[in-house]
Amino acid sequence: VGPKLFTIDMVYSEKYPTHAAWWTGWGEWAASFIAADSGGKAKIITAPGKGDPQFDFYNSGFDKTLTQKCSGCKVVDEVSWTVADLAANGPWVTGLRNSLVKNPDADYVWVPFDTNAVESGGAKAVLQAGGKAKLLSGIGSGSAMDLIREGQIAAESVARSSDWVSWAAIDQINRHFAGEKSVPLGLGF
Repeated sequence: VGPKLFTIDMVYSEKYPTHAAWWTGWGEWAASFIAADSGGKAKIITAPGKGDPQFDFYNSGFDKTLTQKCSGCKVVDEVSWTVADLAANGPWVTGLRNSLVKNPDADYVWVPFDTNAVESGGAKAVLQAGGKAKLLSGIGSGSAMDLIREGQIAAESVARSSDWVSWAAIDQINRHFAGEKSVPLGLGF
């Protein structure tokens, strides 16, 4: 994972006490949703991020949970990306469009972040492909919620309040300055 970058540990919750557990949970929730929604049978295009340890955690959580909960599910393609690839109509969404053409029978497209779905054009690419694939995103931004209401995104596999995460971080900092230990802050998805 590399050297520790922060003095204060963020204890998200009892279930997700570490950064690694939080991001692994991100992937677990997405795979659990697909397993349940598909009845245990899905052909999935995934969008694993590359170049950041948090991406390794959510990719691992997704893969492990899909294997455990969905024996009839199969990842038919991976359209990986780095942050630099996420420009609107950039290399990542071009790769997604190509994957949708190559895999017209894909049932699901999992993108971990609303940035992939909204700003980079993932939702539009899935819609334009005209297939049956359900787009699954994550974060819970207002723009993604609008696309859910419009039927362009099937669901947010993880949604969390940025406000609550921010308040939790400030609480941890205040505890640190007061000489107290970090505590679980009840954050989840």
